[in-house]
Amino acid sequence: MKSEVPFTISAPDIAPTGYFYNGYCMQSTATYVYLAALAVVADSRDVPDNEVPPAVTLKYGACYTADYASPGDPITAELRLLDGRGVLGGIDARDPSPEDCRDAARRADIPNVITLEQIRTDSVLHKDRGICAETADGTVVFLWINQAHEIPGTQGLRTYSMIATQWKPATQGTQPPG
Repeated sequence: MKSEVPFTISAPDIAPTGYFYNGYCMQSTATYVYLAALAVVADSRDVPDNEVPPAVTLKYGACYTADYASPGDPITAELRLLDGRGVLGGIDARDPSPEDCRDAARRADIPNVITLEQIRTDSVLHKDRGICAETADGTVVFLWINQAHEIPGTQGLRTYSMIATQWKPATQGTQPPG
């Protein structure tokens, strides 16, 4: 078990040449979250989902909706749970047991795609919110959001400062659903 690990999911930079095409932000960067390793890689090149390393659980990307855009033009952004890589659920408890967190994750009441509007309005992720995740390998992760910082110049994107607790599977009871 790893407990009380500082964890930050950084808002992606909006590259001046980046634009949305074919399901991802071309010529742009993304933040990749590896929940099983409790690691985040920010400012990495955005790629189609089939090229994202299999250990990545979440992807946070943003770019302009059209090429040849200027600052202030419309953007698209999302923080997304990648297909087949886990489940996410909310929890009110500040110090849940591994079983309670696993059960909350399996309720899957946090959408797989958190949209730009949901990010801007803090309607899904916000200060003092607990999130439980179960990754495809059965790792259970609890994230407590201490701060949701709006980043200037990003049209409302947030960086999330959190504390993480992680439990690795040790018995059949912690394995992901079949």
